[in-house]
Amino acid sequence: MSSKSLSTIIIVSLVLSLAFTLTIAVLEFNNASSLQSIVNEQEKLILERGKVISWLDTALNLTQLTCNMKPPNVSRYLTRLPETDPQGTPTKIYIDSTEPGYSYDPYTWPFNAELRNALVVPIDNGSIRLPDFGWSYLPGNYSISMSEDPLVMIGVTVRNDYAPADAGNGTELGAPIGNRTGSYISLINLTARLYDKSGNIIQAAEPKGIPAPTASSPTAKGGLAFLLGSGQTKQVIFYLSPSTIGIDDVDHYEIYVSSLSAY
Repeated sequence: MSSKSLSTIIIVSLVLSLAFTLTIAVLEFNNASSLQSIVNEQEKLILERGKVISWLDTALNLTQLTCNMKPPNVSRYLTRLPETDPQGTPTKIYIDSTEPGYSYDPYTWPFNAELRNALVVPIDNGSIRLPDFGWSYLPGNYSISMSEDPLVMIGVTVRNDYAPADAGNGTELGAPIGNRTGSYISLINLTARLYDKSGNIIQAAEPKGIPAPTASSPTAKGGLAFLLGSGQTKQVIFYLSPSTIGIDDVDHYEIYVSSLSAY
């Protein structure tokens, strides 16, 4: 065999070997890419499942916290803060009703198919589907501000039983009601306090971004002063951040009059 023929055979062999090697490499690359795609999908699914489980956990904690919060006695006159009036002298601000509640809407509407699938958590005997509009327990007829962040709420309905006679001669600085506008009106601020079983105060922060209602709104925001005419009622909603409250620490809550003056 001539050296030229031998060289040709060697070159052809090298080309075939290179082609075979490239083919194997391409197949391995495709297999690796397919495997990586599967891994990515599984990781995405795990993340989505983890997100949904965290939502469920938050909703469960909100439910437990709300159930732990025993409301105070109603159908009575509220007192001022204990440090202001240790004797607990009743005012004429009457508490008609109060209820705790919560709201948690961590996802937006409408859903796409991918998000709907993520909102189903498989369990041994089936699956748990998340509600379309998040979780909420809105007690009674209280009108609240919704939020995608978890909220604990305390709704209070109060009535102003101060009468024109309580206004005095119109110049008393400590009068609980006044007639500045031609109607007998009080300027009132309420405080809600959480307590543990030993009667210790549990500090609870107010979440940010909750708008204050207008003066003409039937609902006032807890912690802000509001106007209330003689014989009129008002809803007052307190908003609390559950992340600042120990779920098992809260035993009950109380409502106080923190300030009261004539308007």
